[in-house]
Amino acid sequence: MNTKRTVDVRSKIHLYNAGAGSGKTHTITERIIDAIRKGVDPQKIVAMTFTEKAARELKERITLGIKKAAQDDPALVDAIRTIEFANIGTIHAVCFSLVKKFCFEVGISPDPQVMSEESASMLLKDAVTLSLDRVDAAFLKISARLGLSFDNWQDQIDSIVSAAQTNLFSNEQLQGYAESSIQSFKDSLGPMSPQSDFEAHARRELNSFLAVLAKKDKLDGNETTFRSLASNFLNYQPVDRPWDLWLEVIHAKGASSLETREALVNFPLQKSFVSDCETYIRNIFSMAIQVRSAFADGKRLAGALDYDDMESYCHKALQIETVRELLNDELDLLVIDEFQDSSPLQLSIFLKLAESATHVIFVGDVKQSIYGFRGTDSKLIQEFDAAVKAVNPHGIFKLPTSHRSDKNLVEFTNASFQESFKGQNFTLNSLPEKEVEGKPYRPVGQDKRVAVWQLKGKHIGPRFTEIAGHIKTLIESKNLEAYDKSEKRYRTLEYRDVAILVRMNAHADLLCDALREAELPVLVSPTDFCLTYEANLLLASLRLVIDSGDAIAKAEILGLFDGTSPEVWLTDRIKHLAEERSDRDWQNHHPLVQKLDELQYRILTANMLESVDMLLHEAGLLDRVMQWAGDELDRSERLQSIELLRAYASAFDQEAGTRGHLGLHQEFVPRIEAAENSSRTRFGNRGAKEDKIQIKGEMPGSSNALSVLTYHAAKGLEYPLVIMLGLESEFSFKEFGVHVECNEGAFDWTNPLANQSLRFWPWPFGKKKKSTLEALFEKSQTFEKIQARGQERLTQEAKNLLYVGVTRARDYLVLIHPDKVEEKKEVKAAPVKEPKKAASKANPKAEKPAKAIAKDESSQPFGEWAAAAEVPWKYHVVNDEALLTIGDL
Repeated sequence: MNTKRTVDVRSKIHLYNAGAGSGKTHTITERIIDAIRKGVDPQKIVAMTFTEKAARELKERITLGIKKAAQDDPALVDAIRTIEFANIGTIHAVCFSLVKKFCFEVGISPDPQVMSEESASMLLKDAVTLSLDRVDAAFLKISARLGLSFDNWQDQIDSIVSAAQTNLFSNEQLQGYAESSIQSFKDSLGPMSPQSDFEAHARRELNSFLAVLAKKDKLDGNETTFRSLASNFLNYQPVDRPWDLWLEVIHAKGASSLETREALVNFPLQKSFVSDCETYIRNIFSMAIQVRSAFADGKRLAGALDYDDMESYCHKALQIETVRELLNDELDLLVIDEFQDSSPLQLSIFLKLAESATHVIFVGDVKQSIYGFRGTDSKLIQEFDAAVKAVNPHGIFKLPTSHRSDKNLVEFTNASFQESFKGQNFTLNSLPEKEVEGKPYRPVGQDKRVAVWQLKGKHIGPRFTEIAGHIKTLIESKNLEAYDKSEKRYRTLEYRDVAILVRMNAHADLLCDALREAELPVLVSPTDFCLTYEANLLLASLRLVIDSGDAIAKAEILGLFDGTSPEVWLTDRIKHLAEERSDRDWQNHHPLVQKLDELQYRILTANMLESVDMLLHEAGLLDRVMQWAGDELDRSERLQSIELLRAYASAFDQEAGTRGHLGLHQEFVPRIEAAENSSRTRFGNRGAKEDKIQIKGEMPGSSNALSVLTYHAAKGLEYPLVIMLGLESEFSFKEFGVHVECNEGAFDWTNPLANQSLRFWPWPFGKKKKSTLEALFEKSQTFEKIQARGQERLTQEAKNLLYVGVTRARDYLVLIHPDKVEEKKEVKAAPVKEPKKAASKANPKAEKPAKAIAKDESSQPFGEWAAAAEVPWKYHVVNDEALLTIGDL
């Protein structure tokens, strides 16, 4: 009997809780070198992390550490040579090495090829397009009534397939989840009524009300609007009317005197509404199964594996007894870095490997589990952490010292988060104060470390402009110093020392515009152009050249080149298909479509840079883009975006070398699109990958420039000055969409994939953000459970993400607190008394300075985010002058 697997695997795990900046990589390096010193064969070491950069850094540090240690310990000399055979890499790299080793056991080719993320994206897109092209007219009509279009279908199908890959759901399970999704939707709504009841009632009341309006000599604005909405509503036949028109009538101000208006709010209880939702859900799951199967067939024909396959086949191999027996002899030390970022499938793989290892080290920080959108479940991670502690309390180690942040910032973080992570009013496993507490390593520099900038106005644009002014004043004043870690001294703060964190990419774009308008240097990402209209138009045109029947590309061209709304082109497409005309002929009369058809042969036989230039100049895309330019600055930025795309094309040509041009265009498009999605890898690939195309020469921008990035992208990074935006953001669970849910029951640490299910509810009202469904749902116990579980997980991730933001700062932290919230959103946190006004040096044009929160309110939370995360900012623990106006800084 193998003793490795006769013991509870949890008793073998040494779990290191590594807080932000606590020297995680250094600790892993030391533990591995110490294991080698004690006799572990480097060739029997497996160490996994999540990014190629982290894997390279870890291997380099271990190699250098062994070389240094070997100078005093001759026993390590041989390890200098053998350490290169240690299996140290990303999760996908290690999984792929194991899959190749056990290829016959899992039933794949002995020489599997790695399908690039770009090629996988292209193959998936083909599978989705093929599935959407088979959609019947009945489904199109239902989608139109629900306000859902091609983009919605594609996103929903992608999400379902991604969730299936991440959690190893079978196609049979997906069929079951379609039915359970429908049932939970019905249960949440309650008893239904015939459509005729609602329709007759609505027509009677609206006609009666319109008759009253017709007798009036003069209508006010609200009455005029309502008359138009009611007439539009009545002109539709029930089978054709979009469901959002009911909302327009119900919410119209002119309908306030409609006596029985309240009776209309229950319109979702119509059987026809529920039937539309039911049919839509079932069809989307059906298409997702088709796409998944077609995608798998395409990879099989190509003899290639994508990143999800590497994980699933590795998991399959680890279930085989002969494989585990072999690994018992070949695996001595297993190291898992950043375990809190694991998906359920990855955690299952780690635990199976741990069964075969003699020594197991997990390193991470449950407080930084923030990648729920990639498949990570913060609740699962906390429960795994608790499961290990319950069996092996002596195998738990804390790295308490923060080597990153100033003493005042560490104390600020402790006081603000210790109470929050206790789990008050929260059902997840709580964290003791000692586990949250960090100990400062850095010497104390300047006393003033935390600032709250309370900005004027309710709109984002002016607030961003004000922030730009404050930053400019700070840097130009040369009054602040940053701690230089390499030289262990303070120096004057520069633009490159400042990071501004935002919640959404859209806000990053707006903020960058404001910073550039203030003539501040901003780092330009090589993939920034992917988010621009001009790049999307050019890529859509190139996709249509590659496939003249690409309906999605034609739709994008209509929207971008002509400004055609989705409602218009979708109606035209439905009409085209209803006439039983060829799908590939749709919109072939469009001038740009015709021009691209003329250029097709020349473009596909040219290199990429020549192809891009033909699209710009001969197809007329450059002229159209310049028509969009509002002023000289806008024109310059659009041209810069185009030049970035040309630079990518040129780099692609250099990489392609002598391979020729035919077929390479199919590789270029998905590679560019994958670059856009690199931070949120599109199809279940949880390992962050660096962009493979390297552009030679200097990119636009300056090395001494501000960094603007999302909170998720900032994880693992640090900056002398961090400015946190978006604290007014709401964190409320949205029950609609695709959700992987944990079913009721205890966590099974032996099988993290167990007890998971999938639920999909489509939002049935197009672009409308509010409906009457919520009021109906609140009466349902089914909905109450769904809402409670979802909000619980979301609150935990909100707390973790806030912690990540705060702990990026080395020297200074600025919390942005808008005086008013855009769109009159009510801030639910405790009110803050306005302090005395003081002169501000930051924005000489402004009538009011940025304000600090009053000292007597120092322990109050502000902003939806902190309130949702149960984080009461504890300013008073830093020092009496910790809350500063921008002028003070």
